[in-house]
Amino acid sequence: MIAAWDIELTAQETVALCGLGGEALFGLTLALLREVAPDVASLVHDLRGPKPLSISPLEGSVTRAGGQTVLSADCTAKFQVCALSEDVAQAVQRSLDAARDCIVALGRGRAAVTLAEPVVQTSYGALRSQASKGYRISLRFVSPTSFRRRGKQVIWPFPELVFGSLLQRWNAFSSIQIPSSYLSHNGEIKVSRYSVRTELVEFGQYRVIGFTGEVEFTLPSAMPARIRQMINALADYAYFAGVGYKTSMGLGQCRRL
Repeated sequence: MIAAWDIELTAQETVALCGLGGEALFGLTLALLREVAPDVASLVHDLRGPKPLSISPLEGSVTRAGGQTVLSADCTAKFQVCALSEDVAQAVQRSLDAARDCIVALGRGRAAVTLAEPVVQTSYGALRSQASKGYRISLRFVSPTSFRRRGKQVIWPFPELVFGSLLQRWNAFSSIQIPSSYLSHNGEIKVSRYSVRTELVEFGQYRVIGFTGEVEFTLPSAMPARIRQMINALADYAYFAGVGYKTSMGLGQCRRL
């Protein structure tokens, strides 16, 4: 099972969070998980490879200035959590059921969990079977996206990095494996159109630069239909998994157009 939830928070006092709020929201999600499934919380925290969840930035009645996201007292904002595996999805659901209408720590402040509802639920099998077999894939990178390659940061949507990131997460949590050779089968996936800009995000002791905007990718004309369908399934999966670096802390949030 793969699932996504919208979580609404109402500040009990003015709360200032670093950057897009991703670190604080990751900390809040782990704290909620520890209450009902400490083993899952430890797994998510300690895992060095791809993490089985992604978390969006805090959006809504917030202001962003000086490298901070500020949620004023009595104002409401929301974020989204996506779980990429069955056990994590079940644990997230239980943690949100327990947290509804509770006061929780948010950064150095407090907020009430005023809404926690599922948005969509699917499976890896459904993503594969329902995917298009089209040659063109358009993605909107809605929060700053970057990659780590050989210890260096990359801030360009190279197809092998975008789809390689999605394939890595898919294979980490799905029983339906996708061979890495699919990404270069009968030619290269190419960027055919783009409109992007860069943005810097504060993370306490460091900063990350990423790109946002829209990118269109074109699959090779000789790529077989069954492989095109799997690549399109990866593009659909981006909604849940995110793309690239620190997707569990607000970066790399992606939507298919």
